[in-house]
Amino acid sequence: MFTMAMIALLVIMLARSGDKWHRQGRSRLDIHVAELQQKFEEQQVYVQQLEGRVAQLEEGLDFAERMLAERSAESPLTPH
Repeated sequence: MFTMAMIALLVIMLARSGDKWHRQGRSRLDIHVAELQQKFEEQQVYVQQLEGRVAQLEEGLDFAERMLAERSAESPLTPH
């Protein structure tokens, strides 16, 4: 009878500790997922900033190309 009670108590203790470990594992997983989500959002902001910079560079390049085209149209080069 004592042995059966000890086994039952041991099973109950193991079950509870398993739940505790499972909850701790889940909370760690949730923390890890939250960290990854935050990093992902930061990377999205960074990519958007880079896209804005690329758009500005494209505009500047287009402007420079138009200026050069107008300049060469106004004064064609003469061969020596």
